[in-house]
Formats: sequence, C-alpha cells, structure tokens
Amino acid sequence: MKKLFCLLFFFMFFISLADKTDSLVALLKTNIPDTLRGEILFSLATNFEHIGKPELAEKYRGLLFVVIKKLNQPKGFAKYYRTLGNKYYYSRDYDLSIKNYEKSAEFYTKAHLSNGIIACRIDIAGVFVEKGDMKKGLEENRKIISLIEKSGDNKMLSDVYGNIGICFSNISKYDSAIYYTTKAARLNEDMGNLNSMANNYCGLASINYNMNQFRMSLYYLNKINKSNTNLPPALQNWIYGFTASVYTNLEQLDSALFYCIKAIEYSKKTNDRYSLINALLNQAEVYNKLKKNKLALDNIQQAISLSKAIESDALLAKAYTTYGSVATDLKLYNEAINYFNLSNELEIKNNNSSNVLQNIKGSAKVYGLMGNYKQHSFFLDSLIRYKDRLNETEMAQHSKEMEIKHETEKKDLQIETAHTHILLEEEKNKQKEKVIWFGSLALIVTLILGTLAYFNFRKFKKANKTINSQNVALSIQKKEVEEQKYLVEEKQKEIIDSINYAKRIQSAVLTNDDVWTKVSPEHFVLFKPKDIVSGDFYWAYNTPNNRSVFALADCTGHGVPGGFMSMLGNSFLNEIVIENKIFSAPIILNKLREKIINALDQKGNDQQKDGMDIALCVWNKLNNTLEYAGANNPLMLVRNNILSELKADKMPIGKYLTDTKPFNSQTIQLQPGDCLYMSTDGFPDQFGGPKGKKLKHKQLEKLLIEVHHIPMRKQLDALDKSFLDWKGDLEQIDDVAVIGIRV
Repeated sequence: MKKLFCLLFFFMFFISLADKTDSLVALLKTNIPDTLRGEILFSLATNFEHIGKPELAEKYRGLLFVVIKKLNQPKGFAKYYRTLGNKYYYSRDYDLSIKNYEKSAEFYTKAHLSNGIIACRIDIAGVFVEKGDMKKGLEENRKIISLIEKSGDNKMLSDVYGNIGICFSNISKYDSAIYYTTKAARLNEDMGNLNSMANNYCGLASINYNMNQFRMSLYYLNKINKSNTNLPPALQNWIYGFTASVYTNLEQLDSALFYCIKAIEYSKKTNDRYSLINALLNQAEVYNKLKKNKLALDNIQQAISLSKAIESDALLAKAYTTYGSVATDLKLYNEAINYFNLSNELEIKNNNSSNVLQNIKGSAKVYGLMGNYKQHSFFLDSLIRYKDRLNETEMAQHSKEMEIKHETEKKDLQIETAHTHILLEEEKNKQKEKVIWFGSLALIVTLILGTLAYFNFRKFKKANKTINSQNVALSIQKKEVEEQKYLVEEKQKEIIDSINYAKRIQSAVLTNDDVWTKVSPEHFVLFKPKDIVSGDFYWAYNTPNNRSVFALADCTGHGVPGGFMSMLGNSFLNEIVIENKIFSAPIILNKLREKIINALDQKGNDQQKDGMDIALCVWNKLNNTLEYAGANNPLMLVRNNILSELKADKMPIGKYLTDTKPFNSQTIQLQPGDCLYMSTDGFPDQFGGPKGKKLKHKQLEKLLIEVHHIPMRKQLDALDKSFLDWKGDLEQIDDVAVIGIRV
C-alpha cells in the first residue's frame, strides 16, 4: 500500500562550513576584535546545530552570549536568539522556535537590518510548514517575497521559492510546486549553494513521488548523490527513508529493503530516534509485502516502544495504524481493530482529522473482511458523518473569525468616538476659562487665534486631501499589481497545462510500440524531449505486401514550434505512404518536401528555412533488402562489430536551393543479426563530460559498436545512462531521439 510521505524538511539549510570549522576555531584563539569574534561564534553555533552536534552548538552559543553582552548591540542579540530558534527547531519544539525567531526579528528591527528581519520571517514560515500549517506558511512567504525580490538577495529568494514550492506540494498543487522549487534549485546552483540545491532536489523528488512519478523521484535523488555534497544528518536520514519508499512503490523490494537498512543504521549512528521510528515503519511495510510478517510486526513493536520513550503521540499513532494494516493482511482482525482504535484515541486527542479518517476507513475494511456487515456499515456511516462534521467545523470557525473581527472593529470605533468627545469637552472648558479670566482682551486674542486657526485648518485640510488622494491612488496601484500578478500566475498555469495537453496529443500521434514490434520484435526507441513537447518524431507503417516503412525526423526548433512541425510531418507521411500507397524511399521524401514547402508557403530564397532532417527506410522482407533515403540524417549499420554509414543528401525537407534536386536512395542486402540505427543530432551535440564539450558523432558510433550485441532493451538502458552521465548537471540543449532495429 502506497503511503503519503511525511513533510519534506522545509527549513532551508545554511551554507555548510564543515570544512572551515577547524580554521574558525583556531581563529578564536588569536587576538581579534570582539565584533569579529561574535560573527565567528554565531557561524560555529549555527553550523554545529545544522550538522547534528547540539552539544558543541550549545558551547559556542554560550560563548556568543558572553561577547554580545559585552558589546551590548541589537545585532548581537538578534544573532543569539536566532541560534536559539535553530536549536528548538531541530529539537522539534516549534512554539519555542517561533518565539525566539520573533525575538531575533525585534532586535534586527532595532538594528535597522532589513535582511536579518527577512531571514527571521523565512525561518518562521518554515516552522509553520514543518508543523503542517500550509496556510500560514504561504501567508508568511507571500508577505516577504516582494521585499526580497527588491533587495536582490538571491540566497533569501531561493529559500522562499523552495518554501513556497513545498507549501504548494502539500496542498497538491504540483505544477506550482515544481515551478517554484525548480526556480530555487537554479538560483542555488548559480550561487554554488550545494546543500540548499540538494534540499531543492529532495523537494522535486517528493513532488514527483506524490504524482506517482517514481522514476523521476529516483532521478532527482541520483542528482543529489552526484553533487558530492556533505549532507546534514537529518536530510541524509530523510533521503535513505524516502529512497526506500520509492523503491517500495516500484515493487523493487530488494532495493527498498537495502535503503531501509541504511536508514536504520544511519539513524542509530546519529542518534536520531524520530528518523529511526520512521525507518522501522518503512521496513515493516517492505517486510509485509515480502510476506515476512513476523519481521514486520517486530519492527512495528520496536517503533511503538521508541515512540513511547520519546513521548511522541504522532509517531505512536502512526505505528498503531501501521500495525493495524499489517494485522489486517495477516487476518488478525481483532488485533487490527484494537490498534486502529488506539491510534484514533491519540489522533482525536491531537486533532489530526485526516489520520482519524484513515483509521475509521481501516476499521470499516476489517469488519467487511470479517463478514460483520452491521459494524462495517456503522463505520462507513461514521466515516461520512466525520467528514460532514469536519466541513461544518471549518465553516463555523470561519464564521467565528469573521464575527470576532467585526466585534473588534466595532469596539475600536466606539473607543475612538468616546475619545474624540472627551477631547472636545476639554477644549470647550479651556475656552470658557479663557473667556472668564481674560475678558475682552481674551476675546481679541481668541479672534486672532481663530483667524490663524482657520487659515491653518484650510492648509491642513488641503494637505490632508492630497495625502488621502495619494493613499487611494497607492491602494489602487497595489491592488492592480496584485491582480496582475495573480493573472500572470494563472496564465502561466494555463500555458503549462496547455503544453502538457499538447504532449498527450503528440504521444498519441507518435507510432506506438505494437507497430514497431511488427517492424522487428528486437527494437528500441530512445525519446527524450528537451521541453514538454518535441520537435523530433518517429514514424512507422507495415504494408499489406510485407514491407516496413520507418523514419526518424528532426524538425526545426524544439518545444511548441518543433511540436507543430512534427505533427505536420507525421500527418504528411500518413497521407503519402498509407493513403497514396507510395513505398519508394526517395519518392516519399520528394513528396514530403513538396507538401512542407506548400504548407509553409516557402516561395522565395529569403524565406525562413523551416523544415526537417529525416532518415527514411523501406524494408522489403520478401527479399530482405532495405532502401534508404535521407535528408541530412544518415543511417548507421553495425555488422560483425563494424559500423558503416549510409550518407544522406546534404539538403533538408523544406526550401533549400532555387533548383530543387530530387533525393537519392541506396539499397543494401540485409543479413540476420544486422543492427540498424538512426539518430537525430540531439544526442551527439549534447554538452557534458569532464570538460563540458560536445559528445560528438564518433563517440555515439563507438557506443553503438560496444552495445550492439546485447538485447535491444538493454541497449536502450545503456544509451540512456550514457547520455545522462555525459550530460551530468548541464542543461539538455536539444530534443534527443535514437532508434535501433535488429534484423
């Protein structure tokens, strides 16, 4: 059973100083100013907290407090309270963590350090998300993101982008989550912040996991391993446990068990009992799938004992629920009901409504398996009632909040009105005293003062009117900016959704595997679009007279423009070969060129040279001959460990020269075991390797000779791995497509 993975570590990690720790400690022994000493102590306390050495963090935090008391500056106290916030965050005391971050922000405000204030707000937002309060987490991040963008601090901006990505992930808005997390990863990569980049990759792995894209999850986890980053213990524990969960969902249980064991060993080594409990429960799930039920129950019992020892109701409830699920599979129905009930007592106590629903659902399932349909029906009704009650509670809470807000505003207005009346009465009494004591002289003074007051009032009124107008204008502008920002985000989502839909259409149009299997049971198609949709496309058709026609094309551009060209080429090939029954390779290319030129209205030499490169083959299986024609794309034949290349005509499918030349063809006699390969230029043109250079066509040919003797499916894996290893962390520059067919 796939389980929802716990929240990813949201609190963005500081730049690792592990390799500088010794030099910083040595520097403390020299005669340096107290200001610099305070900065070093702050860095050491922060770093040791981050890498899981709280006793050393406490030591340097104490020394820091001595220095800042001596300096008595707001900035120093701000740093001290921030280290305390870190301490309570890592020990999961979130209320104390927020309290100390708030104190730190107050001292940064006194010191007029806006970056420090923003950093504390980021920390506070992170705590809210770690607690599971996504609403407050998003509110905190959206309050500060515009300030950070103006400040130009890319480190803080990457932190906030990553935080927003995790918030969106935990409310299942995955497109937005990927968008913000990828922005954070790119910023951290540009700045060389490897730890933060690794944390972003964990976020992308988690998002793809929730979308059931488990292989993409592994892809991002592998990127972390390749980054050679010294990860914090908490994050390393999470990666081991998460990798185990991914392999579990891929039904690769041996790999899942391997990572469960690593997670358990590492948790014990770092004395991280929270991670150890989660690792034991993960391993229990794997053992349950492997039918090693006794081992599964032993793991859960260990998790229950540890949860009780650290007094964690949340983990204890999770362990009880897991025990209930395993007991259900073992048909220990009474035990399952008992543990679901124990879990529910804790979840109701801690107001974890989603887990309560899970336990009610588990109990309903058990009673159904027992044949106790009365209780089964009761729990199903309870499930419905509980969901309705949650909805009513949410609405009531919202209504109560609005009522409190209204009453508060009403009381504030009453107090303000009463205060105004008191001021007016006092002013009247003063005026009366003046009239009584000063008589006519006071009257003259009053007239003079009244006149001056009148003119001052007019000036004040005019100035006040101007200020109010400016405030209204600013308010309108702010609202317009917010609306425009919302529209941009919505439009961006619509565009991404549209392109994803275009990808589904393109995937449906491309020749499916059944057709390629009829061409040859031994085949592979490596297809890696640079963007969501591809300018490369592959096409095949098996004729009634025992011929196979197949092609691989590279259209001008990639992404959406390339996708349009690929759809056009696919449609024209269907018309020429299937409808018009033309089976001659050069004639097919000549006809295709005519249709592309007419469709794109390419009439003169000054027209844009849009079109495509293509390799096209017609395999006559009656006499085992193959006719090839190509536009810039060659055909490669590997026979007896020797690769020979059939050259293409040096012109594209599209407008090229004033006098259009017909395409030529080459015919070869095939032999059993021959391997035919076609490739677009995306594979050999990819930058990568140790020096960031192109892979080149010769390396591709060498790779094909090395792998041609193994099964085609394994050739596909070898080519894919070779491409990813070569590319490394560099961006893919073009669409990639390679086709292999064994005769």
